[in-house]
Amino acid sequence: MPNQLASIAFKSQDSLIDLANLCIEQENYEAACKAFLQANDYVNAAKSLIKTGNLDKIIKFANVAGAKDKQVYMLTANYLQTLDWRSNESLPRAIISILTKAKSFTSLNNFYFQFASFEIHDYQNYERVTM
Repeated sequence: MPNQLASIAFKSQDSLIDLANLCIEQENYEAACKAFLQANDYVNAAKSLIKTGNLDKIIKFANVAGAKDKQVYMLTANYLQTLDWRSNESLPRAIISILTKAKSFTSLNNFYFQFASFEIHDYQNYERVTM
């Protein structure tokens, strides 16, 4: 009996992944994210959510699902760094928070360096560098 349940679970998971892939083909990324979540595929769920471009949902998802799969933190941080974080006050804080949670200190160091260089060279804003 337990083997049958495991077999059903695997078939169900495969069906959910197939459903998610169909949703992606139709550019319904939020539905794909939900299907990937039900299949416990957090990385592909994050990728689908990133395609929506909804920053609030992306950041919230990373904060929740990142603890289950560290790749979610890195995907999110890398995506946020591709955006115009220089003109958005909340993005640098979100990037720093996510990289800290990921314990990716090399990436965190690189981001701090980029951030400081930009503020000092472009705006001569030494105060913001010490945020």
